Amino acid sequence: SGSIHKCMIDVLEKNNGQLALKAEVKEILIDKGKAIGVLMKNGDRILAGKVLSNAGVHNTFNHLLPADSRELCASLNEIGSSTAHVCLYLGLDGSDRELNLPRHNFWIYDEYGFDEGYERHLQSPGSKVPLVYISFPSAKDPAWAEKHPGMSTIQVMAACPYKWVERWEESKWKKRGEEYDAFKASYTEQLLEKLFDVVPQARGRIVQQELSSPLSTRHFSNYSRGEIYGMEHTPLRFNNVHLRAHTPYKNLFLAGQDIITVGVGGALFSGVIASTRMLSRNMLWRISRYKPESQTGGKA
Repeated sequence: SGSIHKCMIDVLEKNNGQLALKAEVKEILIDKGKAIGVLMKNGDRILAGKVLSNAGVHNTFNHLLPADSRELCASLNEIGSSTAHVCLYLGLDGSDRELNLPRHNFWIYDEYGFDEGYERHLQSPGSKVPLVYISFPSAKDPAWAEKHPGMSTIQVMAACPYKWVERWEESKWKKRGEEYDAFKASYTEQLLEKLFDVVPQARGRIVQQELSSPLSTRHFSNYSRGEIYGMEHTPLRFNNVHLRAHTPYKNLFLAGQDIITVGVGGALFSGVIASTRMLSRNMLWRISRYKPESQTGGKA
């Protein structure tokens, strides 16, 4: 996935754009119903003809717009947050080839009645997880073996409601206390059991492991409920007329998985929709006609 943002940065800088890291936006500046730029946390004001936010709709309207402007989109707060999760990140002291790790993913269900089992799990903190997703990132990366010989990685993921970790939300990262560590250890044990059921050769080869929780998502991605997929996917969400690339504020646009649907594909395509609105051009048509520079003699 790192290849995606590296490619985007190259295109951005090639077209005279600038990328700022650790530059937190405090507020989107609105003047007479029109977005005119952003106010940074350090006090800098960056003025712009158009503003695009992909920080998530809840973050944008609840935290980045002036307080007296939010009533226009109050209906957005009726839509809940999607599920939160835990993810076990593993490093192994053997290559993907040596350990015969697959490139495909595993979706492991404990029973055919998934909805019922999942609901029971949500109502019973500490119960056995009914669904686990396992991925093998290094096996999918053609450059991994050259950069990291003799090593491989695995991710094991499961749902985890935010309410199960909410009591620790005021604590600091890596300093959340023994109870929190015990909570993570319990999840880690369950996820490892699921992994060894389908990839037994990983047993005894794990040299690094770390479990993220919904609080980790909250800390690093700034989603208040630790949600992994933005807004909850319900009829209420898809019927909301404000979930569009354009907003009630002139020159303020939205992108990201809240605009279309979840995941990498939904987020990427939202960029096509947003750019079409911002530029008043049929960007999908332009993309369909795009040819790499190697086929155009250096002219993209």
